[in-house]
Amino acid sequence: QPPHIGEPATGQRRPGPAAPVGRVGVGGRGLDAHRSAVNHTGRRPEGVEVPTRRLDILLVLSKILIANRGEIAVRVIRACQELGIATVAVYSDLDRNALHVRLADESYSLGGQTAAESYLNTDKILEVIERSGADGVHPGYGFFSENTDFARAITERGVTFIGPPPEAITVMGDKVSSRIAAEKAGVSGVPGTTEFLSSGDEVIAFGEAHGWPVAIKAAYGGGGRGMRVVQSADEAHQALVSAQSEALKGFGREECYVQRYLT
Repeated sequence: QPPHIGEPATGQRRPGPAAPVGRVGVGGRGLDAHRSAVNHTGRRPEGVEVPTRRLDILLVLSKILIANRGEIAVRVIRACQELGIATVAVYSDLDRNALHVRLADESYSLGGQTAAESYLNTDKILEVIERSGADGVHPGYGFFSENTDFARAITERGVTFIGPPPEAITVMGDKVSSRIAAEKAGVSGVPGTTEFLSSGDEVIAFGEAHGWPVAIKAAYGGGGRGMRVVQSADEAHQALVSAQSEALKGFGREECYVQRYLT
């Protein structure tokens, strides 16, 4: 077990080549947009243009907490190392010995074994932000990456949320709001509902009107989690219950909608 697990490191960086102080943008500029534009002197190489969009809110960050796990957390940590930015990892009981925990400069336990008890526990993550002194939070993908409440809770504390502003997430952070925005812009899409489902009867009514099969999908999710393909009215009620349960466990929100399933 690495010596820094469960408590912050002593503050000493791991041995390695000197890295520049990086600038990390809010509003989707993220780490990768600047990695290619900063050389190992900490200055922009001659002839390389840094994107000017939202440059007015670029901040110099010294320590970033990664509110995620696994591969995406490792990628963010390695990018921060290249930029000379200290990193803070969080982990559940099951991820105690995970690679992202061992790579980060500081690691804090969130406790719990499920996502809802750990990576989707806003209060615990906010507590770690306070304890670690992180001045930026990278949500990775999934989990809280498209959660308006989480992004707002971060920014209200004066901490930088590395991603879209809460206002943008409100519009595009769930699939139902995204569908409404697309329709207002005149974009045609696959037929689907623009309100959250409240019962299997609504799935049946949609299927009868638009044809089977249909797909029940997690409004706040992605990657196929919280999605159920419904072939007939007989499957509708159980499929909705199953989709809502998986969505709640995976994304902390159970809201679902239904659309035509294209085969």
